[in-house]
Amino acid sequence: MSAMNEELAEFFGAEDLEEEVDALIDLAYFALGRVIEMGVVPGAAFEEVHAANMAKKRGELSKRPHAKGYDAVKPEGWAPPYLLPFLALSRSEVVMAYDAKLRAQERAEASIGHDVEPEDSGKPKLLVLGHARHGKDTVAEILQRDYGLQFTSSSLFCAEKVVFEGLKDHKALVAQHLAAGEPGMPVDKFEEELNMMWDQGYETAEDCFADRANFRAAWFSIIAGYCHPDKARLAREIYAENDIYVGIRNPREFYAVVNSGLVDCVLWVDAEERVEPEPLTSMRLQPWMAHATIDNNGTAEELEHNVHQLMATLGIERTA
Repeated sequence: MSAMNEELAEFFGAEDLEEEVDALIDLAYFALGRVIEMGVVPGAAFEEVHAANMAKKRGELSKRPHAKGYDAVKPEGWAPPYLLPFLALSRSEVVMAYDAKLRAQERAEASIGHDVEPEDSGKPKLLVLGHARHGKDTVAEILQRDYGLQFTSSSLFCAEKVVFEGLKDHKALVAQHLAAGEPGMPVDKFEEELNMMWDQGYETAEDCFADRANFRAAWFSIIAGYCHPDKARLAREIYAENDIYVGIRNPREFYAVVNSGLVDCVLWVDAEERVEPEPLTSMRLQPWMAHATIDNNGTAEELEHNVHQLMATLGIERTA
């Protein structure tokens, strides 16, 4: 109780969104940890409570402040969560129950006809992450060459559609930056970076793209502003023309993209034994956020082998 109260107090005393989220996640961590200490596997019990909550309907019974008069109410026939079966289950028993439920779901889905044509359901949408100069574009080029997945440099895409165009109107960029909550840097630093970029005298988007390594933090902030409030905006624009998106650096954009269902698989490219990782000012994602990691600490031949091995494991067939 002391630990949970401490996290709740940290939430009330938080000064920004990051601190608020950190406190709430820690609160959930302590709460679920307590459930485990009580001898209960939390996942199954959580699903039962979640299913009961999702069975509620929107109503007008709320007395909570700021709820605008609405609440989740219990419709006729609603049943509360029944947790007794989960209070004495071992982890292996829970896994067996989940497996049985998954098999039943797969059988049900297999019995339903789909109207989607084969060509509409073919190629997977991949998200490739990693630090600068760790080989993300190289991996994407291998996937394009050997697996027929469409890829356009996301950095070049951003240079053309976001950064170069944005630099034509500094006031709009600053307003966008403020509206997004000053992502990456305070507004005075942001304006300073914009002026420095303007002084470079870019004549084309390609010039802007070629100079990106000198302004990665500014690029981070401009792109974050472009994706406010619609965090999945850039991803949708890229996936409309491509199967691979390389280079998200902002956690809020990452979660929005993954939760929107745009992505089938997230890959992390690692070369930390050869190249230093980026600072937090330009890269805030971590390897654990990806479904799989591709090792790029060896030779080019080893990288290709690692890509092919992973694709085979994922069931993605080569086309070349």
